[in-house]
Amino acid sequence: MTSFLNYTNLIAIFQYTAYAAFNIHEGIAPIEYGFDCGRALFAEHKVEEVLTVATSSVGKSNIRPYVGSLYGYMTNYFTLPIFQNRSYLGKKKISKEKIWVNSTYQVVMDSMGGFIDVIVRITSNDFAKCRRINDFHIMNDDDQSDVYQCGEKFISTGDLLLSADYARGQMGKGFLYPSLYQGRLYDQEFGLVMWPIYKGPGGPYFILLDPIGQVIDVIFQSSGDDYVRCFRSRNIISTSLTDVEDRILAKPSKSGFACGHFFFHDSDLELACEAARKARSKKENKTFPLKYDGPPFYSPYLLWPIKPSGSLHTRGNILPFRLVLTLGYKVHDVVIQSKGTIKRCERTVTEGGFLDHEKNDYDCGGTIFYYDELVSVAKIACNKKNDYGHRFPQTYEGEVFEIEGPYSMYPILKGSEFKRMSLDAGIFRMVMNSDCVVVGAVTMDSATKSTTKCKAMRIMLFIIGLGLSDEKDITVKGLEIVKKASRVYLEAYTSILPVGIDVLENFYGRNVITADREMVESSSDDILQDAQTLDIAFLVVGDPFSATTHSDLVLRARANDIPVSIIPNASIMSAIGATGLQLYNFGQTVSMVFFTETWKPTSFYHRIRENRSIGLHTLLLLDIKVKEASLENLARGRRVFEPPRYMTVGQCAQQMIETEMIMTENGEGGVYSKDSLAVGAARVGGTTEKFLFGTLEQLCSSDATLGKPLHSLVLLGQRTHDLEYEYLRAFAIDPLELDRIWKKDYQ
Repeated sequence: MTSFLNYTNLIAIFQYTAYAAFNIHEGIAPIEYGFDCGRALFAEHKVEEVLTVATSSVGKSNIRPYVGSLYGYMTNYFTLPIFQNRSYLGKKKISKEKIWVNSTYQVVMDSMGGFIDVIVRITSNDFAKCRRINDFHIMNDDDQSDVYQCGEKFISTGDLLLSADYARGQMGKGFLYPSLYQGRLYDQEFGLVMWPIYKGPGGPYFILLDPIGQVIDVIFQSSGDDYVRCFRSRNIISTSLTDVEDRILAKPSKSGFACGHFFFHDSDLELACEAARKARSKKENKTFPLKYDGPPFYSPYLLWPIKPSGSLHTRGNILPFRLVLTLGYKVHDVVIQSKGTIKRCERTVTEGGFLDHEKNDYDCGGTIFYYDELVSVAKIACNKKNDYGHRFPQTYEGEVFEIEGPYSMYPILKGSEFKRMSLDAGIFRMVMNSDCVVVGAVTMDSATKSTTKCKAMRIMLFIIGLGLSDEKDITVKGLEIVKKASRVYLEAYTSILPVGIDVLENFYGRNVITADREMVESSSDDILQDAQTLDIAFLVVGDPFSATTHSDLVLRARANDIPVSIIPNASIMSAIGATGLQLYNFGQTVSMVFFTETWKPTSFYHRIRENRSIGLHTLLLLDIKVKEASLENLARGRRVFEPPRYMTVGQCAQQMIETEMIMTENGEGGVYSKDSLAVGAARVGGTTEKFLFGTLEQLCSSDATLGKPLHSLVLLGQRTHDLEYEYLRAFAIDPLELDRIWKKDYQ
């Protein structure tokens, strides 16, 4: 089967090239550079005109958000129609009111007006990308593809093979299909026939076959009864509805009437007004415009049927929406007329700006819906809100939210694909306003249909790990929080980064407040101030919980009912693995403080004893003194601080040997000696990290080699593995001496 398909595809490619060389678009002048949308070809200068207009006052009031899965449901793209025989500029200028009347072809752009694609409408809510033309050749082809992309639909080779077999079996039998192809892609003289790929009333996806049954192409039928070629594609576009960037979406300004979640643009209403005037003058419609002088107006007006999609009413079922016109055919109101009653819609005018979604996660009785899930569903609901007849979205008239309404709601199912909502919509609803902005979530009582607002999980205090090296070690999530937080603090006394605060501020693009020991331990209320209503970011070098000080801050926040979120990062606890010592062979971590003439604490010694007794390594964190006052200045109440000091590996090794001598004199020594093996580490995790492996005595004179702070030290345990030693030997001060000690004391 695969061989047959490859052969068929190869034949198709050769034949397509031959056919295309004769006549691709009958009756349309060829262009060198532009876009092929089937019946329509658009030169690049035509596309550039649309992009120019999009950033003008005319464009900003008429661009609309792109909603669909061509680019994923959370893409921040916008569209504006492009026309074959009309223009936004020049003699054939189109009026504002008619811009969206025929929107078969549209230009897609990003929020900055940058070009993305030209697309063609397949159905009311499905589009396909037009194909770029370059020097008469159709680009973006992949001759050895596995699937065809037709708009948002991906068609497998299996479906194509099956359809081709069916089509060959029905050729020449006089059935409706295969039918003669009569589009503009290929000249009719080639005798190509088309066959629907899927069951149903035909289309919109077809294969084209030549008279002997060979597959020539895969096409789809656009909304203008035209045909467009599908793309060959190896990759299926991901429509993951939870792959969402946490960002603010730009929106165009608009004015009109909101009837629940249906919106009628002023430009569409003006067009409907003109249609009503023509219908009355030509007496084309015996029913409409309909005179009305009842409630809530009590003056004579005219009623004219309208559609929320923006298209004009012609024939068929009449929807309940009515445009209310004065007798002089001026727009007065929009109403919903149903079962003998009339309800006025709300006049709405919004300025262009930004769509600020309610950036909270929501707890719906134990079921947690995350912000990105809600926004994903909002994009789908927005796609359907002006399509009358859908069960969802539905109008929401429950408790109000912080963001202004009117509101509509749409089902949200945990862990499910939302594009095709099941009949069982569940009890949870996403709520959005008329701009498709998420305002919250609710739970619906299945019996009474009443709704209860879900609890917003407002996370206000973020404790963010920065890693060990420089400003770029922060995680992506942490950086996003820093950029949007109201205040940002940097804890600067349990550890430091090798770069200054000015470097952080330049990288973050915002001010950073230094939080020293005094502020964190004595003025934590200043840090937590307004944290019930503002996001506060507290930055910590390494990992947030490497120091007990940060646990204390969390407890204080909880005491004030302030939720806390922890953003972890690498710390010395994990990064020390770069020495080659296995992390699960480490015991308790201890701190080594600066000794004074009168104060030489030995509490760390007992922790090392416990680690050594079971053969484990000991990581020693070395003291730093930043913005601390001397005892004399403290006694006199003077706020005069000593210069910063950072303990080195050499100082730590000397203090360890000194402590061993003190403990031995007291009859409690013997835990280690000056010949015990240890690793000196400097600037771990950074680009200039440095390790030295030697005895404690050797490390006493290692500072010049190790260089600038921060330093750490690891005392090896008796159970050090051969592989660990082999790794460490590359950092040895005196390899032969270390081999001797290793064989004597550690093997």
